[in-house]
Amino acid sequence: MAWLERRGNQFHLGVRIGDRKVKPSLQNNNADEAQQIVSRIERRLKLIEQGDLSLPAGADLVTFLLSDGKLIQPVNVKMGTTLANFCDKYIKELQPG
Repeated sequence: MAWLERRGNQFHLGVRIGDRKVKPSLQNNNADEAQQIVSRIERRLKLIEQGDLSLPAGADLVTFLLSDGKLIQPVNVKMGTTLANFCDKYIKELQPG
């Protein structure tokens, strides 16, 4: 079961799986788009209930549902070094002469 909740100007997805209930932000303030997302989630949940789609072991439920079954864990973007840090390190490690 999936539903929409509005908090301020943002929509949140409500999902209940067994005893577990989660309400992640959809980071969306458009009601039509948010409803389309909920419809997609409900289709995925039905496929899971029917056994036509399975949640991979160790998968994050919300990430899996919001990505249409393409991702199993949230994307972790590792930020590189800043130009200032790079220059500081370069100067510090620069050989004399």
